[in-house]
Amino acid sequence: AMNRWVERMAHGYSRLTAVVLRRGVLMLVLYGGLVALTAWRVMDTPRGFIPVQDQSTVTISVTMPPGSSLARTDAIVQRVVPIVLDTPGVWAASVYAGMDGVSFSPSTSAGQMWAILDPFESRTPKGQTAQVVAGEIKKRLAPISAAEIRIGQPAPVRGLGNSGGFRLMVEDRAGLGYRALEAAVQELSEAASKDPAIGNAFSNFNTRNPTLDAVVDRDKAEMLGVPVRNVFATLQTYLAGTYVNNITLLGHTFQVIAQGDTSYRQDQAWLGNLKTRSASGAMVPISAVAEFKPATAPYRVMRYNLYPAADIQGEAAPGYSSGQALAAMERLAR
Repeated sequence: AMNRWVERMAHGYSRLTAVVLRRGVLMLVLYGGLVALTAWRVMDTPRGFIPVQDQSTVTISVTMPPGSSLARTDAIVQRVVPIVLDTPGVWAASVYAGMDGVSFSPSTSAGQMWAILDPFESRTPKGQTAQVVAGEIKKRLAPISAAEIRIGQPAPVRGLGNSGGFRLMVEDRAGLGYRALEAAVQELSEAASKDPAIGNAFSNFNTRNPTLDAVVDRDKAEMLGVPVRNVFATLQTYLAGTYVNNITLLGHTFQVIAQGDTSYRQDQAWLGNLKTRSASGAMVPISAVAEFKPATAPYRVMRYNLYPAADIQGEAAPGYSSGQALAAMERLAR
């Protein structure tokens, strides 16, 4: 029986081969059509990296106006916390006031929160995916107008960025300054927000943070025998802190930072009384060689490929892949 079945299969194959050979032109046309159809579908299929995944976490970034105090930021964060915890599908929250969640750098005008969702088995039957919960949180936080609140999801691959979506770097290669860089970043962000393939494009870079401009009279400092580097070292130590060394306590390693106490870093008039050391060893007040003027500047300065740079973050709009969003950003950037 097996031999007869093999003979029938071989006979059928030979008959099919004979028919195909007699209609070779038709078969070539069909084969070419299949190749063209495959190439069309490969080229037409949207490209992407890794789609957004439900990782049981939703990120909430709170951004206050530049220069806002930590107390003011914390007050808004405290308003956000109960609203987030009351959202169906949210189990707990990890809250940080005074930290920029986009760059993970200290900022008195920013706060960050991670909403931890309920287990999958309890919220999946209710349709409470991370995307649905994020949309509900966004709707509930909409009445808060004192801060800019952004809702997002973590990166699909841990370690690749602080949030999902994409990040584009704008470099100041011509040395035009931070204000020109801010204008270019804002213009590109606005154009990206209008593109159908891009959703929620934004940049936190701005030059409106209040600061003091230390204008050092270098000629006078030279006459007094005060190295300019000592002036900036004194300001660095008192106002921002200077690393000293590491110490080990209770099995943990801690950094030792020398810095002026809080009450001695609050008054502009007091800064002139700081003293720096001259080349002869004498102490000279900063006011003798420097003048402080109110100014505005970026709260965070980045460099990318050694150029001053600012970042734009965003994500693909619903119905579009990450590849389509990146292609749209490249087109807008050009």
